[in-house]
Amino acid sequence: NATNGSSMSCWGMDFDGQLGNGVAGTSTTPVSVSAPSGTAGAQWSRTVGGLGHTCSVDKLSREIWCWGNNGFGQLGTGDLTSHAAPIDPVHTDSFAGFVADYFLATGELAAGNNFTCMSTPHQDTDDTDGKSRAHIYCWGKNDLGQLGYDASTASSTDPLQPTSGKYVDAGLGIGQV
Repeated sequence: NATNGSSMSCWGMDFDGQLGNGVAGTSTTPVSVSAPSGTAGAQWSRTVGGLGHTCSVDKLSREIWCWGNNGFGQLGTGDLTSHAAPIDPVHTDSFAGFVADYFLATGELAAGNNFTCMSTPHQDTDDTDGKSRAHIYCWGKNDLGQLGYDASTASSTDPLQPTSGKYVDAGLGIGQV
């Protein structure tokens, strides 16, 4: 629940810190999500919840933040350390600058069963057929190939682009993009 586009509250089951208030523990009443580490506050938008983790875009820092369970790298922080509050932003070093800018303006964020994806729909036009294409990046668990990689790549702690295909848009289910 985002309030006036600036603060956010969460409630419900919280075994992994996915409520974001700094402690794990189920709450039947709303608790405030902590400000991202090293910032004075956040202006949250496009918040999504996965299985044991939560992600949101902070319009002030222009970064994606995830918190909760990180057993498969679904927080996108480059490691497998779980966090009960927004501690490290998603590693966006692999995104081209225009991809990050376009995502912040109009992109989609989705979280599933131990993985997270973002897309920037209709960013550029493919020269061969004139259709707009989406840039998609995913991170976390990949046992079913849900990151767009062969399932032999078990998981990724950093965002990856799918290995093949051309995408117009993306949707997300429990175990698939």
